[in-house]
Amino acid sequence: MFSKFWPHGFTKVDIAAHLAFVQFQGIVKLNQLRSYWRDTTLWNFPLFKKIFSRDKYMFLNKNFRTYSQTYDSTDKLFRVRNVFDRIIKNWIYYYSPGHKLTLDETMIPFTGRLKFKQYLPKKPVRYGIKLFSLALHWQR
Repeated sequence: MFSKFWPHGFTKVDIAAHLAFVQFQGIVKLNQLRSYWRDTTLWNFPLFKKIFSRDKYMFLNKNFRTYSQTYDSTDKLFRVRNVFDRIIKNWIYYYSPGHKLTLDETMIPFTGRLKFKQYLPKKPVRYGIKLFSLALHWQR
Protein backbone atom coordinates (compact mmCIF):
# COMPACT_ATOMS: atom_id res chain seq x y z
CA MET A 1 0.00 0.00 0.00
CA PHE A 2 2.88 2.38 0.72
CA SER A 3 4.35 2.12 -2.77
CA LYS A 4 0.90 2.46 -4.33
CA PHE A 5 0.27 6.04 -3.13
CA TRP A 6 3.58 7.54 -2.06
CA PRO A 7 5.46 9.77 -3.04
CA HIS A 8 3.80 10.84 -6.27
CA GLY A 9 0.17 10.13 -5.40
CA PHE A 10 -0.76 13.28 -3.42
CA THR A 11 -1.17 16.88 -4.50
CA LYS A 12 -2.09 20.07 -2.65
CA VAL A 13 -5.67 19.50 -3.78
CA ASP A 14 -5.67 16.04 -2.17
CA ILE A 15 -4.44 17.45 1.13
CA ALA A 16 -7.00 20.29 1.04
CA ALA A 17 -9.74 17.76 0.25
CA HIS A 18 -8.53 15.56 3.11
CA LEU A 19 -8.78 18.47 5.57
CA ALA A 20 -12.26 19.35 4.23
CA PHE A 21 -13.36 15.71 4.71
CA VAL A 22 -12.06 15.73 8.28
CA GLN A 23 -14.18 18.83 8.98
CA PHE A 24 -17.18 17.24 7.27
CA GLN A 25 -16.80 14.14 9.43
CA GLY A 26 -17.06 16.39 12.48
CA ILE A 27 -20.47 17.56 11.23
CA VAL A 28 -21.88 14.30 9.83
CA LYS A 29 -20.82 11.60 12.28
CA LEU A 30 -21.04 7.94 11.32
CA ASN A 31 -20.04 4.97 13.46
CA GLN A 32 -17.23 3.77 11.21
CA LEU A 33 -14.90 5.67 8.91
CA ARG A 34 -15.50 3.30 6.01
CA SER A 35 -19.24 4.07 6.19
CA TYR A 36 -18.67 7.29 4.22
CA TRP A 37 -17.90 5.16 1.13
CA ARG A 38 -20.87 2.78 1.42
CA ASP A 39 -23.66 2.65 -1.17
CA THR A 40 -26.66 2.78 1.14
CA THR A 41 -29.72 4.81 0.37
CA LEU A 42 -29.70 6.57 3.75
CA TRP A 43 -26.04 7.56 3.92
CA ASN A 44 -24.62 7.98 0.44
CA PHE A 45 -21.78 10.46 -0.09
CA PRO A 46 -20.73 10.25 -3.76
CA LEU A 47 -18.30 13.14 -3.32
CA PHE A 48 -16.10 11.02 -1.06
CA LYS A 49 -15.92 8.25 -3.64
CA LYS A 50 -15.33 10.66 -6.50
CA ILE A 51 -12.32 12.45 -4.97
CA PHE A 52 -10.69 9.67 -2.90
CA SER A 53 -10.75 5.95 -2.93
CA ARG A 54 -11.22 4.62 0.59
CA ASP A 55 -7.73 3.12 0.70
CA LYS A 56 -6.07 6.33 -0.49
CA TYR A 57 -7.96 8.39 2.10
CA MET A 58 -7.14 5.93 4.89
CA PHE A 59 -3.46 6.01 3.92
CA LEU A 60 -3.37 9.81 3.97
CA ASN A 61 -5.36 9.91 7.22
CA LYS A 62 -2.90 7.52 8.87
CA ASN A 63 0.27 9.27 7.67
CA PHE A 64 -0.65 12.97 7.58
CA ARG A 65 1.26 14.90 10.26
CA THR A 66 1.47 18.58 11.16
CA TYR A 67 4.64 18.07 13.18
CA SER A 68 8.16 16.81 12.61
CA GLN A 69 9.11 13.26 13.55
CA THR A 70 11.76 14.73 15.86
CA TYR A 71 10.04 16.67 18.62
CA ASP A 72 10.51 17.82 22.18
CA SER A 73 9.12 15.10 24.42
CA THR A 74 8.31 17.60 27.18
CA ASP A 75 6.00 19.63 24.90
CA LYS A 76 2.48 18.28 25.44
CA LEU A 77 1.12 20.23 22.46
CA PHE A 78 3.75 19.03 19.97
CA ARG A 79 1.14 17.68 17.54
CA VAL A 80 -0.49 21.09 17.10
CA ARG A 81 2.45 23.34 18.05
CA ASN A 82 2.84 24.86 14.54
CA VAL A 83 -0.84 25.76 14.29
CA PHE A 84 -0.96 26.99 17.90
CA ASP A 85 2.06 29.26 17.41
CA ARG A 86 0.50 30.80 14.29
CA ILE A 87 -2.74 31.52 16.14
CA ILE A 88 -0.86 33.18 19.01
CA LYS A 89 1.23 35.22 16.56
CA ASN A 90 -1.88 36.47 14.76
CA TRP A 91 -3.64 37.30 18.02
CA ILE A 92 -0.68 39.40 19.14
CA TYR A 93 -0.57 41.18 15.78
CA TYR A 94 -4.30 41.90 15.34
CA TYR A 95 -5.52 42.34 18.92
CA SER A 96 -4.55 45.06 21.37
CA PRO A 97 -6.54 45.01 24.62
CA GLY A 98 -7.65 48.08 26.55
CA HIS A 99 -7.04 48.97 30.19
CA LYS A 100 -9.89 47.20 31.97
CA LEU A 101 -9.09 43.47 31.79
CA THR A 102 -10.30 40.45 33.73
CA LEU A 103 -8.64 37.05 33.92
CA ASP A 104 -11.05 34.14 34.26
CA GLU A 105 -10.58 30.41 34.61
CA THR A 106 -12.69 28.14 32.42
CA MET A 107 -13.15 24.37 32.33
CA ILE A 108 -14.01 22.64 29.05
CA PRO A 109 -15.73 19.32 29.86
CA PHE A 110 -13.65 16.37 28.66
CA THR A 111 -13.49 12.82 30.00
CA GLY A 112 -11.25 11.19 27.38
CA ARG A 113 -7.54 10.47 27.63
CA LEU A 114 -5.33 13.52 27.65
CA LYS A 115 -2.05 14.27 29.42
CA PHE A 116 -3.09 17.73 30.60
CA LYS A 117 -6.65 16.92 31.67
CA GLN A 118 -7.56 18.40 35.05
CA TYR A 119 -9.61 16.94 37.90
CA LEU A 120 -11.25 19.47 40.21
CA PRO A 121 -13.60 17.61 42.60
CA LYS A 122 -15.36 20.70 43.99
CA LYS A 123 -16.30 22.25 40.63
CA PRO A 124 -19.49 21.63 38.60
CA VAL A 125 -17.36 20.29 35.73
CA ARG A 126 -14.95 17.93 37.49
CA TYR A 127 -12.98 16.55 34.51
CA GLY A 128 -11.79 18.67 31.65
CA ILE A 129 -9.31 21.02 30.08
CA LYS A 130 -8.55 24.04 32.22
CA LEU A 131 -8.13 27.30 30.30
CA PHE A 132 -7.60 30.87 31.31
CA SER A 133 -9.51 33.51 29.38
CA LEU A 134 -8.83 37.20 29.20
CA ALA A 135 -11.90 39.42 29.00
CA LEU A 136 -11.96 43.13 28.46
CA HIS A 137 -14.54 45.77 29.32
CA TRP A 138 -16.21 46.90 26.11
CA GLN A 139 -17.78 50.35 26.02
CA ARG A 140 -19.34 52.17 23.08
